[in-house]
Formats: sequence, C-alpha cells, structure tokens
Amino acid sequence: MGGIKDSKRVDAIGNLYRVALFLAQGNCDRAISFLKKSASLLSGEELGDLTKLLENFDSELAFPAREKYWAEKALDQYKKLMFSLVNPRG
Repeated sequence: MGGIKDSKRVDAIGNLYRVALFLAQGNCDRAISFLKKSASLLSGEELGDLTKLLENFDSELAFPAREKYWAEKALDQYKKLMFSLVNPRG
C-alpha cells in the first residue's frame, strides 16, 4: 500500500466521498466541482452510474430527494473503489 497517500487516483476516489457529502448537505455546486475533478482522472467504468449524473447534473438534481439518491450512489462507488485499492484481488 506504499505510495497510495500521494496517488492522484486516490485523490480522485476521495473526491467521490466529498461528492456524497456535499450532495447529502444539498450543496450541489461543490458536489459537481468534485465530481468533475474525479472524472478527469477516473474512467467511466470506475465512475459507474455517476457518469449519468455528470452528463445530466441539473436534470438529475431537479428534485431534492434525488440529491440523497445520488449521494448514496457516490458513497457506494467510493467504497467500491477504495476496497479495490486495499484488496486488489477482491
């Protein structure tokens, strides 16, 4: 696990946690900022369903309940990617 702390990929994965946090708080502008940062370093496959949010951010978040839905999606993707870093055979 050496070198993970300085990895840009790990920072991008960490940004997914921030996306989840800011969406849960209703701060959509900050969330999209962090999502774009993550998307610049992660593949579409790594982003999973979050690519849909990135492509249609305004329409996907037109209703407040959708913020919580997408916050959960971002957190799920964060956990999945972090698990794959810690347990690459997993």
